Amino acid sequence: MNVRVNGQEVAVFQGATVRDAVLRHFAKADIDKGLISRVEVFDKWGHSIGSDATLADQQEITYKIKDKS
Repeated sequence: MNVRVNGQEVAVFQGATVRDAVLRHFAKADIDKGLISRVEVFDKWGHSIGSDATLADQQEITYKIKDKS
């Protein structure tokens, strides 16, 4: 299935979680996977969602990387 992460389409397996999709986006964008612990994810309405939430086909999510502090 396909989901959009920060505006970019990524292919993930059926039943994938938010974390799976963000990691796939990190790989495509060549972002250090170690930053995953500092990611805050939002649905298309701006509500915060957990990394273990299951995604649906064509779902849109965005993330931002929080500061270390």
